Amino acid sequence: LLSVTKKNGAAVADKHRVVCDLFLKEIEKLVRRSDTNGSNTIDDKELEYLCLRLQTQLLAHGVTEWDGSAFREMVREDNGVDHILEYCRGRFEARKEELIEKGVL
Repeated sequence: LLSVTKKNGAAVADKHRVVCDLFLKEIEKLVRRSDTNGSNTIDDKELEYLCLRLQTQLLAHGVTEWDGSAFREMVREDNGVDHILEYCRGRFEARKEELIEKGVL
């Protein structure tokens, strides 16, 4: 029984890792696709579409709390795609356990 429990725990942990990786890859795709002119930056026009895409993706995963204003402000301070992706990864990592506990991931 203990062996089965360990295997189930490992399987669940592996599932969470895969889902988290897929979620982050989807966010990365959204950010990169929002850079429509290939400048590796997100300008004001692209930012509005990026925010809509991110909000839609987050809602699809059950994330209802998202501070779009803070996100916009962060992008306006440094609109580089790599910076935005780093910010998104950091925010995700900071809340990953909470999202798993809520059943979002």
